[in-house]
Amino acid sequence: MVDVRGMQERFPEFKETDFFQLKRALESADRLVSDSWDVLRDDVVYLTACHTIAISPVGRAANLTAKDGSSTYSTRISELAIAHACARSRIV
Repeated sequence: MVDVRGMQERFPEFKETDFFQLKRALESADRLVSDSWDVLRDDVVYLTACHTIAISPVGRAANLTAKDGSSTYSTRISELAIAHACARSRIV
């Protein structure tokens, strides 16, 4: 299960970020990420929440995004998505 404390432990760059901003981002990410991720679901929820904050005005001010609007977090989600899709295609 994901929570603010877990997010701040995994991503210390968010230790000073407002608790309620993190909570809202996690709640939103939790609704968006499907259960098809299985054991990676919590990781993807955390990364999605991090990306949401990174592209917000607070995150942009903290230089958490690249000039093209991407973030380290969205890049990692993309890498996991490719690996996840490949693994699932072998199962079917």
